[in-house]
Amino acid sequence: MATIRKRGAKWQVQIRRVGVRAISRSFHVRKDAEAWARQMEVQADRRDLPSDPKALQGVTLGQLVERYRDNVSVRKPGYEIERIVLNAFIRHRICRKSLSEIEASDFATYRDERLRGVG
Repeated sequence: MATIRKRGAKWQVQIRRVGVRAISRSFHVRKDAEAWARQMEVQADRRDLPSDPKALQGVTLGQLVERYRDNVSVRKPGYEIERIVLNAFIRHRICRKSLSEIEASDFATYRDERLRGVG
């Protein structure tokens, strides 16, 4: 449930869920605060809230792929082949970017380069 409280001349809404970062916002009118709180609670219940951009700045795509390779891929039957493919992907420059900097065009560029190199 959201917490709505009066702070000076504004109404502040805070929404907290386990496993999801807390979000808050201030409004001049209480009804606006209540409507926003309902909307955000629905999104929080669906795990549909926007991610924390600060958390994405500290992690590169390469770190994420390495974590996948070391923790998930190891348990798969085709691990050896997948490890080779993932190691080649990790060496690509896209894996040096932080998750907050990556755009769809970066993946399109990687795809196009990969298609030129692989038949």
